[in-house]
Amino acid sequence: MDEEASVSLEEICLYTRSYVGDIELVPYLYRSVERHFGDVGEAVLVVEEQDFGAFKRVVPSWIRLIAEKQFAPGTIQHKYSKLVADTHTSKQFIFHIDSDSIFVRRPRNRELFLDQRPYLEFISYRDLLTYQDSIAHTDRLKAYILDTDLLRNELRRELVRLGIADTDGWLDQNYEAWLKSNFEGWFANWFSGWKTSWGVDVWREGTEFAIGEKVDYEFNVNPEKLFPRDVYSLCRQLIEHNHGMSLKEFIKSRVGAQAIDTPRDKYFSDLNLIGAVLHRYMRSSIEWIQVASGRDEDRYRARPKFIRQFISRDMIENGRLKASAYELLESATDAPSRPENKKAPVIPGP
Repeated sequence: MDEEASVSLEEICLYTRSYVGDIELVPYLYRSVERHFGDVGEAVLVVEEQDFGAFKRVVPSWIRLIAEKQFAPGTIQHKYSKLVADTHTSKQFIFHIDSDSIFVRRPRNRELFLDQRPYLEFISYRDLLTYQDSIAHTDRLKAYILDTDLLRNELRRELVRLGIADTDGWLDQNYEAWLKSNFEGWFANWFSGWKTSWGVDVWREGTEFAIGEKVDYEFNVNPEKLFPRDVYSLCRQLIEHNHGMSLKEFIKSRVGAQAIDTPRDKYFSDLNLIGAVLHRYMRSSIEWIQVASGRDEDRYRARPKFIRQFISRDMIENGRLKASAYELLESATDAPSRPENKKAPVIPGP
């Protein structure tokens, strides 16, 4: 396909919603942009107004930094910020990237668009639920649990419940032996509870509630997310029509991260709503890629990855980057300077 025949990168806004907990990661995101995606039309970063000054000190001058007044707790307001992305840019396409992500290579135009249509991966919930119980998925979960502090923190809580005060001392002496004798049984019990309270289909019922229709597909498959600007206003109109309230009021009634005893229809995913609205009402504006499972080899079979997404809590400890995370990000984002003609317009602070 002729790269010249597709959409100019000047028509893309790179859009990020962040928070102060990710402030040490944000500079690495923009170093990777400088290295791999520096000719994108503009880059917008939205943060809450109390964090504006801190972010202004660490982001490059070519970033358009926008302050947003806080109105909802935790991660749920992030969903609102993404669903009003079109109000912060005049570009025709909006590329969402989280602040705990980096570009690992330059995406080719033909990996972003087919003619004028952005690509979007999706997977049926039937196939996703089959994958959930597969050995490939459970092995991946086990590896994640053992590579992070999740299991150790669970054991600390149990030790405290049993009256053991020196939890770190107990773990130093007994952790390896405990793993050999108890890990498989612990995992089976944990996995059963995880599927009930969370699971791979956690966003389905909330998306169905928001859109007012049955949803058969998961749309938050890969981190490479590029949407036409018209979908955002349509999402807001549907929320207002279906629920008789503004998007902001609707967001206040939703939950954006795992919480105990939360009805599943209250969980809300902005990216799944956008995908569902595109699939139902704007299907011809997207070049759809259906994937067979959640395995990386299936998710990236049609379109190789060019973004690596981390999980903030695995990179940050006591508000600072872990040494291992620092070394990884430094090696991945050694970048040249941004071209001078790409400076952002001056945006007044709050």
